[in-house]
Amino acid sequence: YPTGVYNVVVSQDGNAKSLRMIKR
Repeated sequence: YPTGVYNVVVSQDGNAKSLRMIKR
């Protein structure tokens, strides 16, 4: 995922688990 989308998703969900999944 692009950096923009990645940042938006993380900010929207605000959950470390989601961030980890997206990163993976």
